[in-house]
Amino acid sequence: MNRPSKARVAGRRRRSWCSAAHAGVLVAVLAWWLWGCEAGGETTLTSGTTGTSAPVSSSAPYATTTTTTTPTTSEPATTSTTVPSSPIPPGGKEYVRIPGEARVVALTFDAAYDPAPLDGILAALRAEGVPATFFLTGEFAEDFPDSVAAIVAAGHPIGSHSHSHPDFTQISAAQVRSQLSRTADLLQKSGAGDPSPLFRFPYGARDVETLALVGREGYVSVYWTIDTLDWKPERTPRRSMRWCSPS
Repeated sequence: MNRPSKARVAGRRRRSWCSAAHAGVLVAVLAWWLWGCEAGGETTLTSGTTGTSAPVSSSAPYATTTTTTTPTTSEPATTSTTVPSSPIPPGGKEYVRIPGEARVVALTFDAAYDPAPLDGILAALRAEGVPATFFLTGEFAEDFPDSVAAIVAAGHPIGSHSHSHPDFTQISAAQVRSQLSRTADLLQKSGAGDPSPLFRFPYGARDVETLALVGREGYVSVYWTIDTLDWKPERTPRRSMRWCSPS
């Protein structure tokens, strides 16, 4: 297995994955919460899912947004990642919530730094029969190909999380395109396939310009309704569950 350079390790931030223990408990609790709901209650984020198209504003490192929800009649999909069925609009597109009244939770995991929690996360998902979507950086795919292979083998969709995890609002358009293309190349070489159209902005930092730019490159932004901030002692699975609601 390739090992990251000392410089890369030194530049990594602590923010990476949910811890394996936290993820395992959260997955189990979510599975209980979803138990007994109608078919399709658990969903992965895929290109076939209709989400929210919204203007955004951002501030680094953790952007907050004001979104204008556009209700749709589309049902949540549980499919593998495919090319969007309709063109991405000129201003870009962002998925925040899947409209509906079902008890649905979409679990997503970002991986940029440390693969250590992955085995526990995959085991918890497998034990509860819960799908999830993973967003990987190009550096992660390059450094930890065995981890990428494990996610692929488990059948979870994989999206792009940039190459080196920069703030996209602070780099040039050319650098943004390079971040996307390099990651796509590395993920395909690792066996994960083409990550488009699924993309998660590093730190959640994006604005109108970057949302439109990634859209022109064939990607849609997949944002979150809650960042578990699991490395903080007060962030327990029960606390995270307080944010769960239909859609």
